[in-house]
Amino acid sequence: MTTSNDCSSTPDEIIQALSSGPASAWFDRSGRKAQIKTALSRLEKGKKPEEVLEAVSTVLGEFWTDYAGKAVADLLRQVPKVELALYGLEYEDESHPAYRDHYIHMFLTFVMGSTILAKAIGQDKEGVVKAFIVDSEDAFPADDWPFDKRRYTAAERLLFLWTLAATFHDVGIPVDHLDKLRRGLGRYTAYFGLNLQPMQMEVDPGFAASVPYYVDLMSRIYAGGFEVDDVGNYKKDQTSAYARRMLEQELDRRGHGALSAMCLFRSVSREFMEDRKSYDLNIEKYEGWTRHVLENDIARAALAVALHSAPPDRYPKMYPLAFNERPLAWLLAVCDDLQEFHRPEGRPYPVTGKGRHLPKVDAQFKDGQLNLKVSILQSTAGMPTGSDLDQLRKYLRQAYNLDADPEGKTREKIVENALKAYWSRHINSLHEKVSVAAKHGALLNVTVHLLTDNSDVIDIYDH
Repeated sequence: MTTSNDCSSTPDEIIQALSSGPASAWFDRSGRKAQIKTALSRLEKGKKPEEVLEAVSTVLGEFWTDYAGKAVADLLRQVPKVELALYGLEYEDESHPAYRDHYIHMFLTFVMGSTILAKAIGQDKEGVVKAFIVDSEDAFPADDWPFDKRRYTAAERLLFLWTLAATFHDVGIPVDHLDKLRRGLGRYTAYFGLNLQPMQMEVDPGFAASVPYYVDLMSRIYAGGFEVDDVGNYKKDQTSAYARRMLEQELDRRGHGALSAMCLFRSVSREFMEDRKSYDLNIEKYEGWTRHVLENDIARAALAVALHSAPPDRYPKMYPLAFNERPLAWLLAVCDDLQEFHRPEGRPYPVTGKGRHLPKVDAQFKDGQLNLKVSILQSTAGMPTGSDLDQLRKYLRQAYNLDADPEGKTREKIVENALKAYWSRHINSLHEKVSVAAKHGALLNVTVHLLTDNSDVIDIYDH
């Protein structure tokens, strides 16, 4: 019989995974593990939203302050503030999809991927580094390296890449949703005879001039397949017209992945251009930073961010992503899509924070192949209670964006059918985005379970 312990993890278990093997030192810096544990514990226990958000912001702030100074950390702190407006203004009625959390989601995506990488690195550090195509920063010429501090090992550089991508991948969501925000506000102003027109935005001229450079950089890295040259840089001697056009189209339609990628470029490059206190970069050192950091790690992370959300049916030549070709983008897409537990639409964080269980992740890495098993435990906590089953059906239809009200004569059966329909559709969608075949270097097994009001565990989905 399945128990809740079989299909969920405690904060202590996650921290233990981060503490094992070569990855431990990375998460030991500046008390990172303690900060992560605090955030996970507050989340699991359903603490007050402001306490959870503050703990998550502390984690993200520590990493980003270390990477690029205080400004980027401050940017991330703005995300949950903007989300508060989106929760209300996007909500129309129970028959329409609505906004859902993305800030806590980014943190949990980061934690899931960090757990996978820590376990894999602990089993075969050299194999994982080779699979993810990273080199030690010692490969960069000594007289061309812009920083005085200790360089990252290959494993640390991989964790750095992952943090860049995972903690920034959805910052563009609020911009992507601006038109929905306008329509939501327009439903109110219409009572006054006032019609809100489409929002007009002007792109900063300096940033607009840089966008073609960033797009070209990502399309070249995509074409080069992350092959590393003799001095540790990704080769960029060819470009992909298809990747370039995809990035341009995603920016034109304000796709949040492409927007987040551009924001990553802009935020980090602007910080290093202007901040003379934290980093002593003269003109010569800035050249080195551009070659070895911006055009390598930042660009690769930005490409993974752009790829994680582009619709596969629009760009069939780029999908599904294969782990043995684009491992960072593959990992981000998988963790992003699996970090779906208890993220009902139209319900702000104070509700979605109730009854949250952390997934159990088993990662095995051998002979260049990654085998993942992820168990997800969902709970009825936070869902409507009482005898009105129609209210529950309406809640679940909107919360999981279902095509019809879930069937069932009992509360338990209604929830079970809703989750089965949701996860079946969701995993099918994930398979359009990523390949989970041995020939492409990765296998994935996902199981979903339901913790009922009576504390029984029902097996919902296994694929």
